[in-house]
Amino acid sequence: MKTAALLFLSVPLGLLLGCGSDDAGKASPDPNEGRVFTASITAVDGGTVVTEGGTASVKIPAGALTGDTDITIGVETGEEGTWSSVYNLGPDETVFSAPVTISIAYDGTLGEDRKAVLAWKDGATWTPIAGSTTSGGKVSATTKHFSRFSIVILEVDRVDDPMNQGTGDEAAMTYSTWTDPTTQLTWQYPTAVNWMGWQEAVDYCARLNLDGDGWHLPTIGELRSLIRNCPATQTGGTCGVTDGCLEQFQCWGETGICNGCADGGCNWAHDLFYEGEGSCLPPYWSSSTYTNSAWSEPPPPEEDMAWGVMFAGGAITMFDKTPSNPLQEWKVRCVRPAL
Repeated sequence: MKTAALLFLSVPLGLLLGCGSDDAGKASPDPNEGRVFTASITAVDGGTVVTEGGTASVKIPAGALTGDTDITIGVETGEEGTWSSVYNLGPDETVFSAPVTISIAYDGTLGEDRKAVLAWKDGATWTPIAGSTTSGGKVSATTKHFSRFSIVILEVDRVDDPMNQGTGDEAAMTYSTWTDPTTQLTWQYPTAVNWMGWQEAVDYCARLNLDGDGWHLPTIGELRSLIRNCPATQTGGTCGVTDGCLEQFQCWGETGICNGCADGGCNWAHDLFYEGEGSCLPPYWSSSTYTNSAWSEPPPPEEDMAWGVMFAGGAITMFDKTPSNPLQEWKVRCVRPAL
């Protein structure tokens, strides 16, 4: 099977196909083109906006809005570079405190060398959204901002070494998956053999083919859900770093509450332990970029840092993700929603 590396990039790793090159697999035009659908969504309860016939929807969780808002879905004709109608979500440039889920109906048929993903209009560019999934005749993805959205098709690359095993004895390792009964997230088991830089880790997980595709580098909230026996940094603990709170001072703080537990053990889900992996000391990457680098001297740009977890003690901390720093190569364990 072929898979694609997806990321918020103006030039995705797979080749973005324009409609003019080959219309095979293009979705049927939405019969609602030219219409606008509106629903009043409360900040406290959240809710879902759906077009007639369910051709597109936006699911907003409770607390994602700062106030009660009229959410709109404007259905427009597809344009060059898109493979479905275009959905203009409003109010324009709305930003959410938690991810919202966008789904667009897709009835096209693709070969295994192509993949349908959601994309958002960034200036003149259609930018694929990392972690897009296809299920039940719909392509879905999460975002924390509104724009114009559509389906695009990626021509994808074959992964010759999807487990990143390299050669030698490590190539004989048997890989499987483990689903956490608490979160219903499915994890790669064991981890990738080779340590990686942050961008390499993002690309690797997006290309992973292990009992199917749909994998991604975990967010800090997903990675944190694997911490065990460390109350401060387990999910729901007093450490404030979550998918919705990535700022250094406000979320990580100065009190040391995110530094984990000094018990000398491996504070992770032991069902994931594989004796060939060795120590739990090396950090693990998350996909979450952290904000506010004011404590560094000199302070690097915010986009050069990412959150991670050290399971030896269950600490949540941040690391330099710039490719120019060869010392910042860490462990990688990919995740996907349970199938």
